[in-house]
Amino acid sequence: MRGYHRKNRALLHRAALMSAVAASAFAFAGPLSAQSKEPIKLGILTAFTGSDAISGRNGAIGVKMAVDEINKAGGILGRQLVIVQGDDQSDPTAAVNEARRLATQEKVELLFGPQSSQRTLAVLPVLNETKIAQIATSGSLDLTPQKGPYMFTVQSNAADQGYHMAHYVTDTLKAKTVGILTDNGAQALSGVAYIKKELEAGGAKVTGVQEFPFRSEDKTAQLLSLKSGNPEALIIWANTPEDLGVLLNNLSDIGWDDVPLAGPNATVMQASGAAKIADKALFEKVAGVAYRGWTYCPGDDVVNSPYVKFKERLKAANPDSYKDLLPAIVGYSYDGIMILKAAVEATGGTDPEKIRVWIENNADKVPTVSGPMKASAESHFLAGKEVMTPIVNPLNTNEQGLFMRADCK
Repeated sequence: MRGYHRKNRALLHRAALMSAVAASAFAFAGPLSAQSKEPIKLGILTAFTGSDAISGRNGAIGVKMAVDEINKAGGILGRQLVIVQGDDQSDPTAAVNEARRLATQEKVELLFGPQSSQRTLAVLPVLNETKIAQIATSGSLDLTPQKGPYMFTVQSNAADQGYHMAHYVTDTLKAKTVGILTDNGAQALSGVAYIKKELEAGGAKVTGVQEFPFRSEDKTAQLLSLKSGNPEALIIWANTPEDLGVLLNNLSDIGWDDVPLAGPNATVMQASGAAKIADKALFEKVAGVAYRGWTYCPGDDVVNSPYVKFKERLKAANPDSYKDLLPAIVGYSYDGIMILKAAVEATGGTDPEKIRVWIENNADKVPTVSGPMKASAESHFLAGKEVMTPIVNPLNTNEQGLFMRADCK
């Protein structure tokens, strides 16, 4: 797999660097000496170690940035926010144990995380029982208000991402035959039926469907099976940089690197990590789904984009480590905390039932850097279909680091 092991070691080295960044970021959670009221405990339950650590640490940095800004401005209702950290170790069992500790021992009043659907689904019973308002970054369609009444997520759900992937393939590429390759995670698998439905609506035939285990070191067998169906395009759902990088290398190995690819939001967020494994030239045929706030078309006023302004503040707050951060993950995590802040201020406290009702009816009133968020009693996915858009080549950004939309004229 042409340099896979060497490049993967580079990725692991980067993870170690990010660990040091996260450790320093959480050394101080905000000024407490001047507080006149009891602080609000905000739990962070995400992967500081394990296979998802890069995403977890970036999400945590977004939370800390929001907390620092909130505390500097006087806190929430005169109360400072204090971060209480929990490491889910990229494992559902560890996530449940840490959720229980944060809820029952640390007595957190609000929670950010987890950042994967498997772990979010695993912790819901604990958080439902202890009644804690939660902002996750997970996209499985199993995350319903019935299963998690106090859980909201800033991730777009699998159906909405699938819609944009399918319509990029049928409307932009004009493909009539399409193969589908996904990882075996809850989010990806829950989206396959919707991808098929939208492809059919766009007049395309599915020539094959394959899946692979998370972080499998070779996807050649699945790709050869799909290639035998001779599709004009592939929809790929890889949620980790390792899987995306290996997949692109495998396509090159079998001489099929000219097939156009459409991937989910993770393709955009994880592209820089995947480029540590696969040649950057292999991304030229790759499209992904991004939050509109992260995107541009030539002629747009990008200088005043809320996301661009956010990135400037992020760089100022992390001058030494900024080049190693993933601003998209940091940004939508930041958005989640700002929505929680608005809900607590509006309802006068951290009562999860009041927060639930307020977010369902008012999330669209909160300024966000990634794009307009909205929820309802039927859906707690804050980033709906209208917030997302296909982009081309996630490595090809403009001077401000924005991704070019696929529908630019």
